[in-house]
Amino acid sequence: MSLVALLLSQSISTQTEPKVFDLRSLPVSSHCGDANTTEIVVCGQRDPDKYRVKPIPNADRFEQGPLIARVELGHGATASAEAEAVSLGAGVQSNRMMARLKIKF
Repeated sequence: MSLVALLLSQSISTQTEPKVFDLRSLPVSSHCGDANTTEIVVCGQRDPDKYRVKPIPNADRFEQGPLIARVELGHGATASAEAEAVSLGAGVQSNRMMARLKIKF
């Protein structure tokens, strides 16, 4: 009987809702004061653009289009690195990384 009472007491638990608060709604202090033993003091600068990625200046001077990893080896030979995706049927796709050496003759 005591085992049943123990199991019932564990299944009836009181759960409290977590407190939701937003630190952005607190007033901004211009100085950091000293904290006593019951406070947490967070000091820092609020600069949302500090780590934001900025647009590239004069971005129109860069070539728009696919990048081709190709190098001329001389005497009509070229080496390139290419990626391919080929369907093998039945919903299977083969992703390939190819290194090609082309020689004109």
